[in-house]
Amino acid sequence: WRSIFGMFLAHSLLLLALVVFDLKETNYQRKSSLSERLQGYRTLLGMPKYWGLLMCQAFSIAFFFVFVVGFPALGAEAYGLSATGIGVYLGLMPIGYIFANYMVSKYAQSAGLMRMLIIGRICAFASLAPGIVLALAGVTNPIFIFAAMTFAGAANGFTMAPSSAEAASINTKLTGAAVGLISAAGILMGAIGSNIAVWLMALAPSAV
Repeated sequence: WRSIFGMFLAHSLLLLALVVFDLKETNYQRKSSLSERLQGYRTLLGMPKYWGLLMCQAFSIAFFFVFVVGFPALGAEAYGLSATGIGVYLGLMPIGYIFANYMVSKYAQSAGLMRMLIIGRICAFASLAPGIVLALAGVTNPIFIFAAMTFAGAANGFTMAPSSAEAASINTKLTGAAVGLISAAGILMGAIGSNIAVWLMALAPSAV
């Protein structure tokens, strides 16, 4: 497992080097004071549309974090899956994400970003409803439960890029602030969601 963190570190350093030496500045009208920057955030948070985009992305990321945190325990405790089996089922989510990203890149211009975002939210519901129904019906085969996670991956794929792009276009003078804030909110909600999941599993491990 240490090699995984080593790879993360190596890729992070490579990305940092690319940013430092290759990424050109695009903001030629920088805010000169902290109060002006804060005013930009206040402006964004005063827009209902921006709140909608922020919440869509934040809860979408939180859903993914909770899934990653809870999946190993659920697979091992409820379905007796091995580490290999858990890895195989865990791969279903990225399949949906890759497919959705492809669809967004191909059809976003003609269909519109908001339509892509709505499709993503429909996929999010479609990922939860069948899994809950099957679990309550006593279905014990994990493939039927976790196949629904393919739709969860698609939900993220249809949500992430469109919500960021729409947020960036709300106010062209606040593009950087809009994208930065929506990304930070997603990470925050992911951290909160994963901690709640861990707390619930520790509180009632038999209910996993």
